[in-house]
Amino acid sequence: MAQNFGENSTQGSMLVNTNSSGEITVKNSDGDVLVSFTPTKTYACVVISCPGITTGQTYTVTTGDSTTEVEMTSIIYGSGGMGGHGRMGGRNMGNGDMNGNEMGGPGGDMQGGPQMR
Repeated sequence: MAQNFGENSTQGSMLVNTNSSGEITVKNSDGDVLVSFTPTKTYACVVISCPGITTGQTYTVTTGDSTTEVEMTSIIYGSGGMGGHGRMGGRNMGNGDMNGNEMGGPGGDMQGGPQMR
């Protein structure tokens, strides 16, 4: 089951569903790259968290050839078609970096998955 971080988190995170392969990139509204990672396998969803993701901002998430605009109306964002927010799930796609940037995915089943915009 793919799950996002919990609502008690202090660092912004987003769960984005996509059937993709290729580079995953998150950019802020100024076009600055906050997170970039290229997984070696196809993925169905990603969980992304980094200190630069904050409430009230809009981000562009590119997964392979697909682009999604994410508006962070709370500290946690999720996308998909199965209902509310969950907690972090899936396998770690990378080791992140020393600044607390993490990328998780590919998730399993969609328990309480969020909604795509």
